[in-house]
Amino acid sequence: MEFEWLNSQIAESCIEVVLVFDEKGSILYGNRSALDKLEYSKEELLNCNMVQIFKQEFQAEEAEGLLFDKEKIFEKKETALYRKNSSCFYANIRVFTKEEGVYYLLAEDFQCN
Repeated sequence: MEFEWLNSQIAESCIEVVLVFDEKGSILYGNRSALDKLEYSKEELLNCNMVQIFKQEFQAEEAEGLLFDKEKIFEKKETALYRKNSSCFYANIRVFTKEEGVYYLLAEDFQCN
């Protein structure tokens, strides 16, 4: 799956964290800001699951894949994002979808510790 608009200069140079994930929580794309703020390499981030980064919002369900409230996740909310070293910071997140089974997450207004 190709995310052409995400690979543009706009997505790569914006200060917001941009993540794309599927129904199972597999991360399909992370922009430069995501790599920097979460302290992962690109390869490491693409091997992560949303459960590792958003422990309060997502849960892993073995049979189902990713478990999250699909109605509430689309509301803008403040939540913790966990770095590779397990420390966290808070940001406002918004999730939206353009196609079935693929979700786009934008995190902004960081409160880093």
